[in-house]
Amino acid sequence: MFLTHRIATGLICSLDLDWYRLEQLVNGQRNSITGSATVGWVFAPRWRVVVTGIADTTPFVSSRFEAIGRLVYNDVVRVHEVHK
Repeated sequence: MFLTHRIATGLICSLDLDWYRLEQLVNGQRNSITGSATVGWVFAPRWRVVVTGIADTTPFVSSRFEAIGRLVYNDVVRVHEVHK
């Protein structure tokens, strides 16, 4: 399941949920669940801050949480522009 929502101009969030039910037990577990949430904010022309949190519990990892922050610069380089 995936959801994206524009909260306001320049502010967007997304949610993602993955759930798998395994046919056979792996390390005593049958379910694998991963969820993430991301918030992105355009705070200046061409600049954006993005923060993501990821949590999961799987047969291979008992439980995990990660947080990732990014500072992004969006630059456009035009190699060839066509005029009609």
